[in-house]
Amino acid sequence: MVRGNHPNPKSILRRSCGFWLYRPGQAREPLGPSAIVGYTIQTMTQTPTLSLWLVYMVRCHDGSLYTGMTNDLSKRLLAHNAGTASRYTRSRLPVVLAYKESQPTRGKALQREAALKKMSRPQKDRLASPAKTQAKTQAKTAGH
Repeated sequence: MVRGNHPNPKSILRRSCGFWLYRPGQAREPLGPSAIVGYTIQTMTQTPTLSLWLVYMVRCHDGSLYTGMTNDLSKRLLAHNAGTASRYTRSRLPVVLAYKESQPTRGKALQREAALKKMSRPQKDRLASPAKTQAKTQAKTAGH
């Protein structure tokens, strides 16, 4: 922790990514350049945020499957149906979600997306079959 007056406090503010500038004894809120005199600099502890990445398959109007990944599935599906998500699905509207699975990181999602794209069509159809989805839903409702 650094205390006191720095020779050029504005440069500290500009380079302060990852730092909080605050007055001692006050709430730790970022301060503007005019309030830097008598500052204290403390390194922020960044808590890891849980980022959920999804790999998905959508079934297009012509029966084909499109595989992709996102961290906001509802927004991505809206973009697909608006024709702004990909060239492939733009001419095959509307699309419906056929399969999704979550991955812990973006890298794992990219790897899984590549693996799904390498699958044969019968393998993809088994994975994205409506009967499989209905069976999961029925099993959940039967368990309650």
